[in-house]
Amino acid sequence: MAVHSNVLSPQNRMPVKHKKTAPVANKGKGKENIPAVSWDEHTAWAGQAQEAQWEWKYLNDFSSSKVPPLFSKDGSRACSPTAPSYFFCLAGVSIKIFSVASGLVVSELLLPVPESPTTQNPRFTAALINPHNFFQLITSTTDGRLLIWDFLTAALLRQIDVGQPIHFLCAHEKFKDSVVAAASLVNKKSADNDAVVLRISLKTTSAGKSTEIRAIGKTRSPSGLAFSVNGSWIVASAGHTVYVAKSSGLDAGFVKYVSPERLTCLAMHPSEDYFATGDEKGNIRIWYCLNSKLAGSKGVEQRSQTTSLHWHAHAVSALAFTPNGAYLLSGGEEAVLVIWQVHSGKKEFVPRVGAPISTISICQSPAGEEYLLGLNDGTFSFVSSSTFRITRSFSQIKIDSEVVDGEPSTSKSTPLPLAYHSLSSSIILPSSHPQSLQVYSPASSTLLSELEVSPSNRVSKRDDKPVEVSRVRHVALSSCGLWMATLDARNGEAGYPPEIFLKIWAWNEKSADWTLHSRIDQPHGTGHVTSISFSPQSGADALYLASCSENGGLKIWRLKSKPRAAVWIPHASLDFPASKLRSFSWSSDGTLVSVTLDSRVVLYDSSSVTALNTISCLAIGDSVSSHFIGSRYLLIVSKQKLLLWDLILQSATWSHTSESSISYVVPHPSTDTFAVFYSEFGQDNQSTTTVQVFGAGSSKPQLTQSIPLTLPSAVWFGTHDGSSRSYNLVALTDTSKVVVLGNDPNVAQSKPSSMALGFATQKPSLFQDIFGSPLDTAGPSVIAESSAAAQAAASSKKEDAFPFPAFLAPSLSSMFNPLVKGFLVEREEQGERDSGKEVEEDDEDDMDIDDPTFVSKPATTQLAFSADQLVSFFKKQSASPLRTPARTNGVAKLTNGTHPQPASASRKEGSRTHKKSSV
Repeated sequence: MAVHSNVLSPQNRMPVKHKKTAPVANKGKGKENIPAVSWDEHTAWAGQAQEAQWEWKYLNDFSSSKVPPLFSKDGSRACSPTAPSYFFCLAGVSIKIFSVASGLVVSELLLPVPESPTTQNPRFTAALINPHNFFQLITSTTDGRLLIWDFLTAALLRQIDVGQPIHFLCAHEKFKDSVVAAASLVNKKSADNDAVVLRISLKTTSAGKSTEIRAIGKTRSPSGLAFSVNGSWIVASAGHTVYVAKSSGLDAGFVKYVSPERLTCLAMHPSEDYFATGDEKGNIRIWYCLNSKLAGSKGVEQRSQTTSLHWHAHAVSALAFTPNGAYLLSGGEEAVLVIWQVHSGKKEFVPRVGAPISTISICQSPAGEEYLLGLNDGTFSFVSSSTFRITRSFSQIKIDSEVVDGEPSTSKSTPLPLAYHSLSSSIILPSSHPQSLQVYSPASSTLLSELEVSPSNRVSKRDDKPVEVSRVRHVALSSCGLWMATLDARNGEAGYPPEIFLKIWAWNEKSADWTLHSRIDQPHGTGHVTSISFSPQSGADALYLASCSENGGLKIWRLKSKPRAAVWIPHASLDFPASKLRSFSWSSDGTLVSVTLDSRVVLYDSSSVTALNTISCLAIGDSVSSHFIGSRYLLIVSKQKLLLWDLILQSATWSHTSESSISYVVPHPSTDTFAVFYSEFGQDNQSTTTVQVFGAGSSKPQLTQSIPLTLPSAVWFGTHDGSSRSYNLVALTDTSKVVVLGNDPNVAQSKPSSMALGFATQKPSLFQDIFGSPLDTAGPSVIAESSAAAQAAASSKKEDAFPFPAFLAPSLSSMFNPLVKGFLVEREEQGERDSGKEVEEDDEDDMDIDDPTFVSKPATTQLAFSADQLVSFFKKQSASPLRTPARTNGVAKLTNGTHPQPASASRKEGSRTHKKSSV
């Protein structure tokens, strides 16, 4: 039935203007208010007219940092004094502080917003621990700031504006209140990749500027910067050159040493004056040029004596010497850790660590020396130096290996696979390797599992054409959550057809994982599949799986139950012109299928696969997709228009025209509302995604939200029912970040001990992690508690007596009397005892004299103990041999030992009377 233009009112054809919002780095809220519209009672958004904004939060904010993690120098309380408790990792606009033992993020340092606006979003570039204060962290940023932190309290102490983007930092205890930094040149005459090495004083003026910034020399784009072990030399690696400067004679500048290949990393020996570099061809060189004889010709490129080590086929991305200097660790794209014996050149391997190695750090743990590997997918793995095995790994949402420094992958031209699994309340999304999927739980902020859909080689050979790997392009889940369909494909080489596999996975409720059930090879021949989808299932209705291909084919499979196992059998096959077929969708009950062609939408009965109706799309132009909205409407989408069709009245309800291009539509799973996503570019070429929510009752958007992100894919997120009025989505950005957005911010709250959803949420400080919660300001009222409260405290656990650090407690003289009063209570006089309640002598002798609860009913009089008397008592006891109580025939006696008998508990043998306690 054709749709006539007179059905549409002129008001419905008015374009909707979208307001732009400024880019937000961490967490954003739209600035546009909800337009004044009439709210219908049957609409899911009824009653929410006052809600004007959506909140959006990152589920992951990690980036593959090239800066090796730093270990704290506090000394763990539970292990050896030299073992670190925490390590620091740079993650874009924040610094994560991890626990070495558990791998949880215990604190976070957030990059403060710069006072003056910049063209680029600032981020952390380097960090080091102050050699003169192990509880201070010095960091640098791309907007030219040095930030000094007290990481125990997560407090920013000082900001120093250098005015040049800083890339590397190094410091030495020999030079107090100064650091050496490699910064980009801001001179327009210089090339874009030129840099300068500066010595910057940490002392500042009243205006926040450094008192001294001294240039040492110019370099190319740096790849490393370090001090020698004794602080005599400053070494920088950049391009094909190693730059060496004597720290005592900075006026002489750098001496240059030439490398045949471009250098990628630098590591300084911990005890000798030599260093190692790695290059882009996989070579490792050890340089012996740090002496006064060779390092003396300024401005002349020289060659130095080196030792070459070679195993890597790709660029060496990380180097690190062990603390004793006997071994050198290296890693790169091969995902193999190589342990070199420096003097002999022998090597050991730790293969298949999971992803290309980005950084290497070394720490001392209770189990011995360990190597911390930072992988490109955001995973941290600890390797034991004795067994060369991975002891533990910390990973959350893994980052796509093709995303480098936050830049989107250029190979992704189709929407990313994304689905929500209701049975496990988890999200299924692409993993770090394109042939795998990862299952992530937002509630616990943990990575549940990783599913390798298509096993393949993950490393290619150098100088050859990169290996074309199979990619998971589509994923779909059934409404019952028991079935999952994936489609992985690999483009064929010359003379070979493409490899396309449709795989169906069954959910194992006992083991809570996915098991491969069926595989369909080349479901549409050589044509690539554009979409797959399960039919909604309710009760005993049949379950269908449909797939659509680019060559115009639509195939449907049906689940058939058998006595021993269920099988998927072909149900129907439809062929359309390749250029005409666009998409298909299922109705809410699974009885109808809508097939979208270029100029019409055809409705089919899913059981008999017979055409029921044809809807012309001439009023909105070429159609792109169609979606069932609720149980009554069908939404037809073109590039810039929306048409809502009433299936019962067989007429158009309304249409809407937009100024921006429509990316995709996400219908609400239980109500007749839907969200429309628009992708557009704002000022400074900033990508923005605008989301508009529509209801079946009006063509005007009920909500408009702008998010400064590019969202190629989005799905419904969370549980829902027919009465749900919330709208929550989970989306993937083009930089492998996962975003939860909607009008219910509590839909994916994580546990306090795990990673929070948004990285704008301030984590607890290390001070709170070490010492617990801060002391209550109402301290005097706690100490001067009543007698009844003191007696209640005496019966509680011993560790509850001091819930705060010792250095925060009052003096001993002020708290001794109230404290002892709660633990030691005076005995009553003999005359005050009730004659009918005397205790037998044998029972008294069996009491434990060390237990403060052995005393009878407390008296109302107070003790007269003082701090001076207590000190005098312990002095007398320390001067005499220590004694401990021993029992003979049920009577406590004193023998040589380690615990003296309390003087206040003296008693006479053979008598029932007890003397009053006194000191």
